Amino acid sequence: MSRLTEGELLRLSELYDASGYQQAAADVLNHLATNAFEAGQIEAAMSHASNSLRHSKSLSFSALQSHLTLMKAEAALSEDEMSPCSSDLHLDAVLRVSKHLFESGKKAHPLQIDIQQGLAMQYAQRGDWEAAIQHFQGCVELSKLVCGEQHPRVAECLLLLGKAHEATGAQHSALRNFETATAIMWKVKETFENQDQNQNQDQDQDKLLELPRQILDSMATCFESYASSLGKYSDKSDWAAAYMWAKRGASVNRANRSCPQHVKHRSNQGQGYG
Repeated sequence: MSRLTEGELLRLSELYDASGYQQAAADVLNHLATNAFEAGQIEAAMSHASNSLRHSKSLSFSALQSHLTLMKAEAALSEDEMSPCSSDLHLDAVLRVSKHLFESGKKAHPLQIDIQQGLAMQYAQRGDWEAAIQHFQGCVELSKLVCGEQHPRVAECLLLLGKAHEATGAQHSALRNFETATAIMWKVKETFENQDQNQNQDQDQDKLLELPRQILDSMATCFESYASSLGKYSDKSDWAAAYMWAKRGASVNRANRSCPQHVKHRSNQGQGYG
C-alpha cells in the first residue's frame, strides 16, 4: 500500500466504499492520515482521519486509530504542546474503544503507546504533572516492549518524559532522559548512514532523508534538548559536548527541511523504521 501515491490511495478508498467494503475504505484513509501526520501535514491528516471515522465501526481498531490521529493533530496545532486542546472528545472515544479492544493479559499493541501518550498530554495540559509523568513513563515501557529497546519510538517517549521532568524542575531526571533518548537516536542515525559503506561520505545528508520526517523532528529535538540541558545544568566541562550536540541538532534540522513531502508509512512494531 505504501508504494501507491496519495491520489491512488484516495481512489482505492472510493472503490472500496462504492463496493460496500467500509472497513477497507477506513483502513486506507487511516493510512493516508498517518502518512500526512508524519509529513507534518496536520490538516490533511485530520481530514483523512475524520473521513475514516465515517466508514469505521464505532468499536474497531480503525476508529481507535482515527481518534488517536485526531487527538494528536489537535495537540500539534496548538502553539504549545502542553497547552489545552479544544476538546476531550477524541480522548474520551479513545478510552472507550480501547477498553473494549484491549483486555488484561493480552499482548501489548502499538496503539496502546499512543493512548498512554494522549493521557499524559491531557494531564500535562491540566497541570497534573505527577499523573502526566506516570503515563509518559508508561509510554516508555510500552514502546520498549512493543518496538524494542533501541527503536526511535522509545527515544520519542523518553523525550516527552524528559520535558515533563524539566517542567517540574527535576533537571537531573530530565537530563538523564534526554541523554538516553539522544543515544538511541544517534544509533538510529549511524544505522542509516552505515547501510551502504561504499557510498561517498558526501552522501550522509541524503541518507538522513530516508528517515520519516517525524523521526527527523524527534531526532533534532533530542539532540537540542540534550544540548540545552548540558549547557544549563552541568558544569563547564560539559559545554563542549553541549555545543557539539546543538550542532548535530541543527544538521538534522537542515536535512529535515530538505526532506520531500512523500513519507513512507512507519509501523511501530519491530525494529524497522521505514
